[in-house]
Amino acid sequence: GETKADAPSWCFSAWCYVDYDMCRHSELQISKSILLDSVYISYSTCNHTTQSWKQFRAGLLVEQASSVKTLLAGVPTFYYPMLYKTNSTSGDALQSRAGAAYSYYVDDDLPWDGAAIRYANTVMQQSEGIASWSYTWVSASSQAAYSSDYTACVMDIYKGLIDFCVGDFWVTQERLELAAFTTSTHMEDLHLFVPRPKVNSDISSVMWKVFAPFSNALWCVIF
Repeated sequence: GETKADAPSWCFSAWCYVDYDMCRHSELQISKSILLDSVYISYSTCNHTTQSWKQFRAGLLVEQASSVKTLLAGVPTFYYPMLYKTNSTSGDALQSRAGAAYSYYVDDDLPWDGAAIRYANTVMQQSEGIASWSYTWVSASSQAAYSSDYTACVMDIYKGLIDFCVGDFWVTQERLELAAFTTSTHMEDLHLFVPRPKVNSDISSVMWKVFAPFSNALWCVIF
């Protein structure tokens, strides 16, 4: 039918349905439909942006959050002993996504392990209303958009591709604008060490301090 005169701006943006498994390997942005279950869409594929849709979508996600029963968790990277998979051939723990190891990272049939995974499993088991959960990798489009694997994982939450992320995350302003964080499980103390400033105490330096407020040229004008 005809577009309503008072239709929101996002109604005029072109979009299309996309294949979730295939497009997660693409650097083009995709997101989960909040109107149809297990359906994924993309504005980027049709050369449009999602700014106005994001504002509308944020409100609907809040309404739907309480009805989620099956959860999908994103794992940002290999980080032994917190997050890792085991090489099926050698039996060694994978600690980097580089090279051939990336195929292990995106293989959802290969189970995740690590302290963070076991902690998340315990939380899920003790939570009411959660029927099941599983772990997956971060989409290629989010990996391409951010230099941090952890921020990329949070972006996948924002796009609706996953429900939460697992791992040691620093709470930054950029990430807070994309998703909410749980209560911190532990804190890291950071200490900054800098060289002690050198003080020039020789007699000539002390005598010339009186002239320090102004440049030589300005002192000439004054006198």
